[in-house]
Amino acid sequence: MSSETGEDRTLRVKDVRKAWPRADGGRRVVLDAVSFELEAGGTLCVVGGSGSGKTTLLHILSGITAPDAGSVSLGREDLTAMSESGRDRFRARHIGYMFQTFNLVGMLSAVENVALPLVFGGASPSAAKHRAGVLLERLSMSDRADQRPAALSVGEQQRVALARAVVADPWLILADEPTASLDPRNAADALALLESEATRTGASLVIVTHDPAVRGRYARHLVIGDGS
Repeated sequence: MSSETGEDRTLRVKDVRKAWPRADGGRRVVLDAVSFELEAGGTLCVVGGSGSGKTTLLHILSGITAPDAGSVSLGREDLTAMSESGRDRFRARHIGYMFQTFNLVGMLSAVENVALPLVFGGASPSAAKHRAGVLLERLSMSDRADQRPAALSVGEQQRVALARAVVADPWLILADEPTASLDPRNAADALALLESEATRTGASLVIVTHDPAVRGRYARHLVIGDGS
């Protein structure tokens, strides 16, 4: 499916396989022949037990990790055919990732962390901080915008990471446990922001979750168990 601009942005995952080395010299299969398609603007909820490969799948979808076999493409771009530096450049332009561990820059304020992808993309610092401030306000974080991550609660850091994932209008938004540290009200605000930004830009949205309430919010699920 194409976006409203006519550009193909369908996420296509075909027969993706990944195994990690074990201490005994063997290999543990994490993902085994995972395949799906997600059209532009679609939402997919990824569920499964701890260690089932959900985060590994997000790393592969984003190009952070290369699969052992299979392919991942976004629109006409095949991430698995790119070099590591090529995947890094593509991710910076087209993929927003909300990490489970947040990955905030400790020396930057909340608003500067959110603005960072825009600055890397060439936006002026003032324009980037304005856009970042708008998103933080929607997450009830305006009064914390000038604080560094160490001064923020875990839930506040999570909201900063969420805003950073959507600030650059990506084609694909990946969110790893986006509500894990949030109370019900802030969790609802976080999901609403993800959904509204995806709708506004025509982005596809992939959410990994253990939360039954989040799972029940979406119609389409990918259940990962025993790697498949």
